[in-house]
Amino acid sequence: MSGCQPVNTPIEEGLKLCVEPNQVSTDKGRYQRLVGRLMYLAHTRPDLAYALSVVSQYMHNPGEQHMNAVMRILRYLKNAPGKGILFAKNVDHQSIEVYIDANWASAVDDRRSTSGYFTFVGGNLVTWKRKKQNVIARSSVEAEFRGFILASGCKTVYVYRNPKDVPVSLWKFARYWKARLEWPHRVLLLRYEDLQTEPIVHVKTLAEFMGQPFSLEDDQEGVVHKMIKLCSFENLSNLEVNKIGTPAASPTCVRANDVYFRRGKAGDWKNHLTTEMVECLDRITKEKFEGTWVKL
Repeated sequence: MSGCQPVNTPIEEGLKLCVEPNQVSTDKGRYQRLVGRLMYLAHTRPDLAYALSVVSQYMHNPGEQHMNAVMRILRYLKNAPGKGILFAKNVDHQSIEVYIDANWASAVDDRRSTSGYFTFVGGNLVTWKRKKQNVIARSSVEAEFRGFILASGCKTVYVYRNPKDVPVSLWKFARYWKARLEWPHRVLLLRYEDLQTEPIVHVKTLAEFMGQPFSLEDDQEGVVHKMIKLCSFENLSNLEVNKIGTPAASPTCVRANDVYFRRGKAGDWKNHLTTEMVECLDRITKEKFEGTWVKL
């Protein structure tokens, strides 16, 4: 490689690798050794993460096109041998920035999407990752959503209602439902009607999901009951700031705070829907969620 031509990027832009039926074979052992050593180097070279995640998918059956991609990484290293992570001094260490992206259906072999992220703390790069998603995303929005879950480590609580009370976007609900099945420790679904009838049970469930379960002492001192009262519709809607405040939802839309505290009464659909409409909604929801644990 001493006489090779250096390049400015570790992988060719728009390159789509796959296992071709009649591909020209290459030395499998050499390919695996090269990729393994480059992966070790990537611990201090985040600029190699994406390229290596691509070539490492073909360790079992590399072809000539895969070896050419590895050779390009080596040519890139020749052009930039001194690149690495620079940690600056005297910066604001309370500043955290996370950048996330997803490449929808980027894999030629299985049409799965790829998620990636990197995190800066005080302007210094501290974490980065690129991973192919476990399932096929049906849209770029779903691919981005899965990428967000991967990167942020956040937890999502989705409160849904009886479709007859509030017409729910089936696609949106199904997206959270699938995420709940895949990441049960990160996504929680709660039914609005159940929150009203059994608030104590579901507040405890929510606390456990967030990693802050109530202790026996909390239970004995009535902390759960106090929290339910504090966060109740009546208490929040009667706060002075929620009666007169007017936050700007957008530069062109200003709404009063009290608009967010409209009472959502369970069973109000009886006053608005006809018998035929109710039967139609019941039939659709039963067909869509039959065989699942979802309770509507």
